[in-house]
Amino acid sequence: MSTNRPELAVKREQVFEYKRELATSRSQRLGVLAVIAAISFAFALFLGWFVGAWLILPFAGIEVGCVTAAFLWIERRADDCDRIALGDASISVTRVRGKRSETHTFTRAWVQIDVEAAPDGRQCGLRLRQSGHVVRMGEFLRETQIRTAARELKQALAQPVWAQA
Repeated sequence: MSTNRPELAVKREQVFEYKRELATSRSQRLGVLAVIAAISFAFALFLGWFVGAWLILPFAGIEVGCVTAAFLWIERRADDCDRIALGDASISVTRVRGKRSETHTFTRAWVQIDVEAAPDGRQCGLRLRQSGHVVRMGEFLRETQIRTAARELKQALAQPVWAQA
């Protein structure tokens, strides 16, 4: 027994995601911070106990506090990413910076992708634009990654929607 049902149109979407790359993992950074704090406080306690320089302890605390603030600043930006979803008729760009996320939508047929250059001539990110609406992204990528991302996105946009698998 077969039923003749019209097939539903499948919405095709191609997704590109670009993430910030850090040299260390979160647990490694936490371990380094713990070692720095332990060494600093051990040295301060040694000087306080054996030399009598107890005023070093508050300065060791300030030092560890400043290093902790720097590590927190790095952690806040560790999960930054840009996600581009190419749909049948639109492009959705989601930028995650810190705890903030923003989404922009462009019409696929009219969007332009450019490589953004800094005043010194080096490439510093991608720019998607359409009708005066500009979204900058990928500022955390290296120059080779920026060129590769621009090439991939332009090739994906150049393909007709029906040709995408």
